[in-house]
Amino acid sequence: MDVLIEKLNGERKKFSEIGLIPRDFLVSTAGVRTYTSEITGRPGTIDKGADYGPRSITVPFMFGSEDMMDYVTKRDEVYAWLGGVESFWIYEGRSLGYDVFEGPGESVGIPSTYFEPEIIFSKRYFVRRSSELAPDQKGLWGLDSISFETVGLPFGETPDTTLTPMESGGTYTFTNPTTIQVYNGGTERVDPEEGMYLVIEYKGASTNLKIRNQTNGTEWNFLGSSVANNSIKIDGVHSTLNLLSIVRNTNLELVKLEPGMNNIQVTGATSGTLTFDFRWYFR
Repeated sequence: MDVLIEKLNGERKKFSEIGLIPRDFLVSTAGVRTYTSEITGRPGTIDKGADYGPRSITVPFMFGSEDMMDYVTKRDEVYAWLGGVESFWIYEGRSLGYDVFEGPGESVGIPSTYFEPEIIFSKRYFVRRSSELAPDQKGLWGLDSISFETVGLPFGETPDTTLTPMESGGTYTFTNPTTIQVYNGGTERVDPEEGMYLVIEYKGASTNLKIRNQTNGTEWNFLGSSVANNSIKIDGVHSTLNLLSIVRNTNLELVKLEPGMNNIQVTGATSGTLTFDFRWYFR
């Protein structure tokens, strides 16, 4: 296995590239933030629902060095990459095949030196460090563990989108659409109002374009028209026609996608192409 760090400036580095050996990638469930109220003279509390709180990720790791001076250099490089206060993306990398960690002096299953399995980074989290680093030195080896807490959404997400494309096996581009199906392979509803990535774009002629998700009843509509080569785009909470805002000419609602298959009805699209570009989110 491996872990990939991606900073907001686009700089990327794998744990293996700085000499770190991740021993695991421990992901908790998201916390629960409850809402209650109390009434004097009434026992207990009144339940007013709950939201997800942040989730924690812990990565125990180790690193080796050539000598005592090299140990200090390796330790300081770890601090440079992981010891800051900024938030960044962290990717969990797992092997498609046999993936057993074998530590120094251990013999578990097939030694990892027999092959180099491909590592797939299929899920990422936006996090900030929540623990201190203080490696326990064992000779020329350093042993430590670092914890992170999600920033913003507590969900894991696919790095690629449905138009990247990722290996979803689905179709997200529709010509002359009327009734179509859009597959969401995550466990969570894709909701742009919660900051989730969703871009719906229609290119072509239309009159009073309406996009309705019959699966959950959400609907977006536009009172206006477009011609060939025009682009109507719903990007998050923003709606544009050829990059000019048309929010005031819409119903001020958004299409949201449930986990699994979504049945979408499109009216007013006389001749054009509709695309759904989004990520899958995981609890």
